Amino acid sequence: MRVLQSVVLCLVLGACARTPVAEAPVAQATVTIPAEPPVTVPPTEAATVTPQPTNTPGPTNTPSPTNTLAPPTPTPSPPAPPSPPKPVVIEGSGQTVTDPVTPPAPVSQVALVHQGEGNFIVTVFKPDGTDEVMVNAIGSYSGLRPLIGETGEYTFEVNAEGNWSISLIATPDQ
Repeated sequence: MRVLQSVVLCLVLGACARTPVAEAPVAQATVTIPAEPPVTVPPTEAATVTPQPTNTPGPTNTPSPTNTLAPPTPTPSPPAPPSPPKPVVIEGSGQTVTDPVTPPAPVSQVALVHQGEGNFIVTVFKPDGTDEVMVNAIGSYSGLRPLIGETGEYTFEVNAEGNWSISLIATPDQ
C-alpha cells in the first residue's frame, strides 16, 4: 500500500524522478483510497428530554351581545308648586274685638261677610299701631279688601247687628 501511495503522490505532485527512458504510452489509473471507518463518540452529557406539545383547547362559542333596549329613564316631573297657605277665618255675631291674628302672607286679601239689617263696621289695628276702617256698610255685605303691611299680628274690631265672618286669604303669586 505504501508503494501505491508513493505513486499517487508522485503523480499528483509531479515529483517523480525522470529517467531517460523511452517514452511509452502512459496509462491512466484511478486510485480509490478507502475511507476510514466512522468513529462513534460517546455523549459527554446526559440526553435531554424534549417536552411533548400539550393539547390546547379550541375556541369556545361566546354568544354575541344582543341589542336589548333598556327601559326608559323616567323624567322627573317638576316639583309641585307649594300649596297656598290656609286662610285665617274669624266668625262671630254682634260686637267684638278679635284676638291678634297673623295673616297667611305679607300681601293678603280680607274677605268680609255680614248677614244682618244694621251697621257693619270693621276696623283693623296694624302691628305698627295704626288703624284703618275696612268697611262701613248698612245691611248685608260681602266684599274683598287688600291687607298690605308689615308682618306681625293684626286685631279686628267688629260692630255688627248679625252674623259676620272675616277671612284672611293669601294673595296668589306671592
